Amino acid sequence: MAGVCVSFRVVLGFCFLAVTLMLVSCFGAGGDCVWAAESGDDPDIRYLKQLTIENLLSTEVTSVSKKIETVANTAAAVFVITHEDIRRSGSRTIPDLLRMVPGVNVASINANSWAISSQGFNGRFSNKLLVMIDGRTVYSPSFSGTYWDVQDTLLEDIDRIEIIRGPGATIWGANAVNGVINIITRSSDQTQGLFASAAAGNRVRGEGNLRYGGNLTDKGSYRLFAKYSGHDDFVNGNGTKAADAWDVVRGGFRADWEPSGHDVLTFQGDIYSGESGQTMSLPGTTPTVFPSRINLSGGNLLTRWERQLHDGGGLSLQAYYDHTRRFDAYMKESRDTIDVDFNHRMRLLGNHELVWGGGYRWTTDATQPGVTTAFISPKRQDNLYSMFIQDDIALFDKRFHVILGSKFEHNGYSGFEVQPTARLLWTPDPHQSAWLAVSRAVRTPSRTDHDITATLYDFPGTSTQPHTRVTLNGSSTFKSEELLAYEIGYRTQPVDWLSCDLTAFYNDYKRLRSAVAGQLSTVIDSGGVTTTLPLRIGNDLEGDAFGVELFGSIKMAEWWRVFLGYSWLRMNLKDMPKLLPVPTQEYNEGPQHQFSVRWHMDLPHHVEFDPALYYVSRISQRRVPAYVRLDLRLGWRPLEWVEVSVKAENLLEENHAEFGDDLGLQASRVPRSFFGEVRFFY
Repeated sequence: MAGVCVSFRVVLGFCFLAVTLMLVSCFGAGGDCVWAAESGDDPDIRYLKQLTIENLLSTEVTSVSKKIETVANTAAAVFVITHEDIRRSGSRTIPDLLRMVPGVNVASINANSWAISSQGFNGRFSNKLLVMIDGRTVYSPSFSGTYWDVQDTLLEDIDRIEIIRGPGATIWGANAVNGVINIITRSSDQTQGLFASAAAGNRVRGEGNLRYGGNLTDKGSYRLFAKYSGHDDFVNGNGTKAADAWDVVRGGFRADWEPSGHDVLTFQGDIYSGESGQTMSLPGTTPTVFPSRINLSGGNLLTRWERQLHDGGGLSLQAYYDHTRRFDAYMKESRDTIDVDFNHRMRLLGNHELVWGGGYRWTTDATQPGVTTAFISPKRQDNLYSMFIQDDIALFDKRFHVILGSKFEHNGYSGFEVQPTARLLWTPDPHQSAWLAVSRAVRTPSRTDHDITATLYDFPGTSTQPHTRVTLNGSSTFKSEELLAYEIGYRTQPVDWLSCDLTAFYNDYKRLRSAVAGQLSTVIDSGGVTTTLPLRIGNDLEGDAFGVELFGSIKMAEWWRVFLGYSWLRMNLKDMPKLLPVPTQEYNEGPQHQFSVRWHMDLPHHVEFDPALYYVSRISQRRVPAYVRLDLRLGWRPLEWVEVSVKAENLLEENHAEFGDDLGLQASRVPRSFFGEVRFFY
């Protein structure tokens, strides 16, 4: 019955959009629908709207090889969310932006927590996905996951988001196992003048953005920004509020200076403070459920120097300091990180382009126990040393490329790690390219794997049964999880209005995290008899994953573009223990099917219409049924310096679940929502 309902909702959604498109076509036939041709447009918007499908394949990226290259000429599964995509999505958070990426699963656990992963293994702390903002790593070494509620900036200031689906460890190191997300902001000289926006709705309690950019000298520029985000609660299964509202205030700056024609210096930083709610569940025969508040704050400073060399190469030196502080019922933690990274790109022997570099990271933390979780040692300090080298060898008039490289790292948990790759790229003509790759990547141990001590279940004693506890303990012998990945891809633009990008992969995992039962112990004291079953974290699982990912762009008319995405995933885990009460995301493979279709339509009189439809199949491990999500955005720019938009999200259902309970955090349901936004440019 559930499948019939889902199918009906899919048909209903497509019928609705088909009727809408026919009406729009009739309306637009008599007038000029190319918004970009009108004189009042912002220059950046004019440029983006003039991009052809071929231009989109020529979008430049830097995350694949730490050098500038086009999407069409990369030997990796890379996807770019452009500045125009961000604006026309109407999304209020970075996680919601990532829903458009094929092969990436984005699921709201509650109003302020997300499960985001690429190629499976999804959970609140997905530990096989590396996330960066302007090259600054933002995942937590405590869990090897990302706190998405504090990863934010002015979305207007994001230039693009580059997503690599598959291993990127040769360039970026450990934890870039199943994917890399690099959020890249715009240079300050691209954000001159005043920008202000305000948004509000039934779930967006209020959002305000303010930014001003100016010139320091004729060779330097800067911007300052402030942002407030307030979001209301999601709902529980019975329709009541889930007590997971959240508020964050943030401010920051960026300055760019070009002292010469070959050098660029960047300084940037931001600070934030906020509070969010959640509902926790304490283990027991009848779990104790209670609301709690999370206090979060932090800040960072980053500086980067880049030099272009006369031989076509380049140098880059980056350093940053990052401080985070997070107090919640799960655990209280403050962390400081210092990171230094150097890169050198050069050309050798005519057909070799060599990129090499090294880095050092120092991090220290101080923790306090939570309700059920603690670390054996409350404080820890770690050092990470790394070096990488990659050679791109161009052959046969640069139509064939052999790419070889490796990352070398040393960390305090597993010691020395090597992560090599071999890639081939074939570009027979400017309209198509094919590539294949074999790579090794590792997920190094986290603080949790080595030091955690947690109570998973606590059953009170009765007159006939003793008090029983199940605990989870880390292990100092835990080793890095290993991946051997095989990838193949093909990109083509057979006609000027159509492009396709197809990727297939097979991932072979070894030494995956597991939980091994120890010996029962019994203690008799004045409180009675207590029996404890200890579980120890180990490396006793292995598995594999198969997947296919497809993305297509269709230019139906000058005023109408369609973007299609589909992904299929199949995972198999072997030797899974029968007793597995461990609250870990490793055993959640994610949805088997995901499909999305987005429309960008430019109507007369400076009007935009942007529908988006998403289908996500069921997640059996989390008992989450399949769902269909329909979002609609309508934008209007009555004046050159004013933009007004309204958006409706999740129109097909009053509310729906996207994920299950995770690590003691109770999941809530995503409600239907409406909001409006006004943006000012000067």
